[in-house]
Amino acid sequence: MKPGQYLRSPEMRQKQSEIMKCIMRDSTIRQKLSEAAKQRRGEKNPMWGKHHSLEARQRMSKARIGKTAGAKHPFWKGGRYKQAGYIYIHKPDHPCADRHGYVPEHRLIAEEISGNLLKPEEIVHHINERRDDNRRENLIIFDNNTEHRKFHNLLEKELINDAIKRGILKDMIKKVIKIMKRP
Repeated sequence: MKPGQYLRSPEMRQKQSEIMKCIMRDSTIRQKLSEAAKQRRGEKNPMWGKHHSLEARQRMSKARIGKTAGAKHPFWKGGRYKQAGYIYIHKPDHPCADRHGYVPEHRLIAEEISGNLLKPEEIVHHINERRDDNRRENLIIFDNNTEHRKFHNLLEKELINDAIKRGILKDMIKKVIKIMKRP
């Protein structure tokens, strides 16, 4: 018999379901079932204190392997998820995959751009600072974090210089001073 096939027909299953609903509506039957279950709790249960043998546990474990992994799992979302703004792709064979087999999408795209695998110290920067925008034209690859920090420092200096030229910074400083003087 294949998984998903039943010996009972759908009509028979429907009938049995209706019968069980009727039985469970009757409070006396429900109470008797509850009492019977209580009598088998703890040491009264025939399986109390018994354990499966090592061989049986190994067989059960082997039978479960791959049953709900990856695309077979009911919560599978196509091998993509988002965390801390970054998109991760399921690539279990990738050398930089985490223990669950996921790799940041921006690193995969950067590898396509460069034509080879990225070294762990190489940094992929999003030009527009949006972590989920992984378009090729939005990514820059830096050799290491030092180069990446230098780039950010340059950007910050340019922004500050631009703000000084426009007079925006003076207005901001005045507002901060006013706020600080408040009682």
